[in-house]
This record gives sequence, structure tokens and C-alpha cells, in this order.
Amino acid sequence: NQAVLEGDEEVTEVSISARDTLEMATIEGAKALGLDDEIGTITPGKRADLVMFDADDFMTAPSHSPIET
Repeated sequence: NQAVLEGDEEVTEVSISARDTLEMATIEGAKALGLDDEIGTITPGKRADLVMFDADDFMTAPSHSPIET
């Protein structure tokens, strides 16, 4: 990591799953703020903002499964 920061190496591949990325952006962020009892998951009683898109309306194809189980 230090070599990348100093510019001596280039990042060519990142090994992280879509699920891990989603968790880092939701529940893990809420935990870091000490708010995981209020936000971070879609759970009854928690606050949430949800956005839904119709995948058929996009003109591009995902490089991975947009929904990973």
C-alpha cells in the first residue's frame, strides 16, 4: 500500500466483492458512526432512503451480477 501511495506501483486489480462493497457503504459506515441501531440495514424501525432503478432502462451492461446473493 505504501508503494502505491508513493507512486512506485500501480493498482491493476482490486479484489473485493459487490457484497463487501455494499456492506462497507451501509452497515459498516453506520457502525463506524455508532448509528447501526438506527441506520445501515433495511430493517423495520430503522431509517432508510431507498432508490430503485429499472435495469432494462440502462444502455450499459454490468461487468458483474448487479444483485449478488
